Amino acid sequence: MIRKDYVFNHTAKTITFTNAVDIKNLGIIVNQADGIQIYNALDPALVGTLVGQVLTLTYDTSSMSDSDSLQIFYAGQDNALLLSKTITAAETSAAFDTTGFQSITIQLSGGWNGNLRIEASNDGTNWVTGFTYADGALALADIIVGNGIYSFKCAGTYMRYICPHIGGSALITIVGNAVDSGLAPADLIAFAMDKNNNMPLQVQLPQNLKQDLQGALIGSDAALQYIFNSADASRILIIDTQGYNSIILHETTAGIITPSHSNDGANWYGLTGFLSSAPTVALAATAGAGVHVFPVLGRYLKLTGPASFVNAVVYLRQAPFFMPVNNMSQFGGYNVVTAGVNGMMAVGGNVAAGSTPTASPVLVAGVDGAATPLTRRLLTDAAGRIQAAAVVLDGLGVQKQVGGFGPTIYGGEAMQVIDIDYNDRTMDSIDVLSAILLELKILNQQFYEFQYNNSRGAMPDRSPDDIRNAATSQVDLT
Repeated sequence: MIRKDYVFNHTAKTITFTNAVDIKNLGIIVNQADGIQIYNALDPALVGTLVGQVLTLTYDTSSMSDSDSLQIFYAGQDNALLLSKTITAAETSAAFDTTGFQSITIQLSGGWNGNLRIEASNDGTNWVTGFTYADGALALADIIVGNGIYSFKCAGTYMRYICPHIGGSALITIVGNAVDSGLAPADLIAFAMDKNNNMPLQVQLPQNLKQDLQGALIGSDAALQYIFNSADASRILIIDTQGYNSIILHETTAGIITPSHSNDGANWYGLTGFLSSAPTVALAATAGAGVHVFPVLGRYLKLTGPASFVNAVVYLRQAPFFMPVNNMSQFGGYNVVTAGVNGMMAVGGNVAAGSTPTASPVLVAGVDGAATPLTRRLLTDAAGRIQAAAVVLDGLGVQKQVGGFGPTIYGGEAMQVIDIDYNDRTMDSIDVLSAILLELKILNQQFYEFQYNNSRGAMPDRSPDDIRNAATSQVDLT
């Protein structure tokens, strides 16, 4: 290998090496400017003395120049010690010339806490952070935070370390390797497949996806929330809601926020949601402070603030939108009304069964009003039987009917159920069923006799009364 980590002093006849040097590995040194050998271990006139990292030459170099280029042949070795010292405070090391080295091995030991960063450079001025990997761990790291042996592949001519802060003391040993002490080919394949580093051959999904028991993916909510602060009515916030099903709007102030949705970002339409504490009331805007839920019906969501200050946090969720409670106080977003008031009436009315009516709800249709008689009204008793019409005076002194059908055939007494008593006694349910069965037998008998009587032009042999009398007299009907 050729050593380039030196400083030549022609007057003092010295060559000072930046990194550690072993006299046994030092070969021929040639001044390329003059083409003269100035050191050769095989020539007694061209030897020298090495003290530390300073080589003093026997050859007289006084006629040469410090800037002359020297070609220094050096026998390569696996472990060339470049530095060994104790770090006790934040510092930046001097630059190490890595010429001739394929990799650098850094060992840290001692009791310390802090971090260390390795940098590389080609000009000794502009430095970039290099990556190291720990012995026995196939993972790249740009910061060293503990004891161990770390390998650094020489990517530039120079290297240095930076210790921004440290507690305690750390013994650092840096060794240059003439051969690459990095990973073997088989290790490189395992390294590339390791999910803990950023190598492109890793085929496993780079993050943990939410899955159910069958392994199917479960959609997740948005990772970050949106903060909406508005101080005037023109302040808006537009959010892309693609991929989500519902919107949670948590408002912490009393202002009213109006949501709207759009697919093109130009034409906006209102949304209807609810407040979590009042899930039966449909809202087209927020009701002030509270948690509001709105559906995702378009690609974009727009929030428009009020004239006053308002603050809210908006979440996008995968959970579908639904009204948690059946809304019986509204229909289509409109409040229901009680009977007798203009509007849509809720299920039921304000008159309890079996009690005196206090209002006459129009369930079919009709016209109500002081100047117009009430129409389509039926007055019934508790059993549902139609009652006679009553004539009263309205608020203008005009006669009108309440209930019934007025002076018609139905205007008399309430229709009664007539009980047929064959034995001059009150019939119970069994008697009624027997009477019905008897009438069915009479009808069947008449149908049976009809075809014979019709063919001979004769009247039936027996009348229905005969059959009834026979039944009441326990006479055989056959």
